[in-house]
Amino acid sequence: MLSKALHVSLVGVLFLFSGCSWQFWSQTNQTKTTPTIVVEKAKILPENVVISELDLDRPYTLVQDISVKTSSGVLFFLTPSKEAVNVKLKEEAARLGANAVIYVQYKKVENDWKGTGGGLEAKGKAVKFKYY
Repeated sequence: MLSKALHVSLVGVLFLFSGCSWQFWSQTNQTKTTPTIVVEKAKILPENVVISELDLDRPYTLVQDISVKTSSGVLFFLTPSKEAVNVKLKEEAARLGANAVIYVQYKKVENDWKGTGGGLEAKGKAVKFKYY
């Protein structure tokens, strides 16, 4: 009788461990996925954008052509400065993710018939450096 009780308990223990091993094997044979790493794009600050009327001696890619305008407002006899329009150029380039604006050309905009609306316009090519 002792051998039958030992036999039943041994079968029970084997059955118990086979269930655990089945879960172990079924879990380890599943395909594992690697976690996705999200890298946030570095934000470019407007004060770090380079403005040049010429080309740069550095590899870059073209982002897009940009154009900005500053107006004199009601005081039609005041013409905005290059610095004022450059601030707008830098802000627009930074918004697009560009590091520089090259081939910048400035053009004075005439007043309209009411004596308002004159100002300064700047056009250029927003570019992103290939390496920083």
